[in-house]
Amino acid sequence: MNNPRREPATFRERIEHGERDIDDPADRDILLKFSNRLDLLRQDYGPYHHLKLLRHCTRIAEHVGGLAASLEDREAAEAIVR
Repeated sequence: MNNPRREPATFRERIEHGERDIDDPADRDILLKFSNRLDLLRQDYGPYHHLKLLRHCTRIAEHVGGLAASLEDREAAEAIVR
């Protein structure tokens, strides 16, 4: 049985080791920084919420791409929303 407190770290390791289909290294970096931030805010984001948010952002990076660019460029952010 999976340990819910360990699942965000396990998912993060899969991102780090390239086990997720993320083409852009900048997107991978942003996901890891995002995970670090959620970990620092664990009083607001429990392990289930952390994992859910990280999974959603990972799917965006895998299927749309441009996650890192969307933080700086409005057009890239709108492409993700579309």
